[in-house]
Amino acid sequence: MKLLYLKLNNFQGIRHLDMAFHGANAHIYGDNATGKTTVLNALTWLLFDKPITGAKGFTPKTMDALNADIAASNAAFAEAQASLISPKFEDSPEHEDYSRAMEEIGRCRETRIVGALAQEVLVAPYDAEIQTINGSINTLQDEIGKIRLAETQKTRIAELEAQEVKLAEEYEALERGVMLCEDFIRAKVRMLDERINSRFETVRFRLFKEQINGGLAEGCEVLVAADGGALVPYRDANNAARINAGLEIIDTLGAAFGQYMPVCVDNAESVTRLRPINAQLLAMVVSEKDKALRLELDDAMKEAM
Repeated sequence: MKLLYLKLNNFQGIRHLDMAFHGANAHIYGDNATGKTTVLNALTWLLFDKPITGAKGFTPKTMDALNADIAASNAAFAEAQASLISPKFEDSPEHEDYSRAMEEIGRCRETRIVGALAQEVLVAPYDAEIQTINGSINTLQDEIGKIRLAETQKTRIAELEAQEVKLAEEYEALERGVMLCEDFIRAKVRMLDERINSRFETVRFRLFKEQINGGLAEGCEVLVAADGGALVPYRDANNAARINAGLEIIDTLGAAFGQYMPVCVDNAESVTRLRPINAQLLAMVVSEKDKALRLELDDAMKEAM
């Protein structure tokens, strides 16, 4: 599938825009804030029903709709602000009920204080004696608990020692089986890596990583060819190498599934030469001299037209 023509009317920040791609590779030039990202949003929405952020159920809002939302928000804020203005509490009928309630609370507090003082004088000596007796009881119970725990632990230690001998024999047998399984897994991993990486020209995939303990951890790390032919992780490569690696992956998957979709490359000015692919390539280029969006088709399409 290739794009032939794009027309935008009142889409996000663009009032009107016409672009004729004629199914060819193209560069879209424009200074910052001229609408390149808006065009990319429109293409992504048309092809995949979602914006470049990846959110599903994306419904673009026109500038008129955004202005209506702002006006509605301002009206709701004014209504909420007006509802916060209320008369003073001292002038309300509830203030008299509040005062009577506070006086009753004060009287109750005085009654409770007198009762507490009387209880402290009469009951305090007996409370101290009760606490001493309870402390002695707790100490004796702790000692009894320690004796019972020691007896239980002795019995449990004997059981665990018997289990240890049996488990050691089972562990030795399992360890031999694990070693055989690991040898089989490593052979399968080598075959899988070779089969997948043989489909790519420069990009390589590291699907498994050997851990410190000798085991294998699943993963999917992309390795990109750097200057000199050395392979470096995708995250450590420069921007141009990452973009061209992504184009190679997209092109290889398209060939495997027999389906090619238009590919958009943002910040294409950071790449000296984009990798040629079988799909239609649309490059977004930041150009300070272009104060309005400018479409430029590749040389082959210019000659055909």
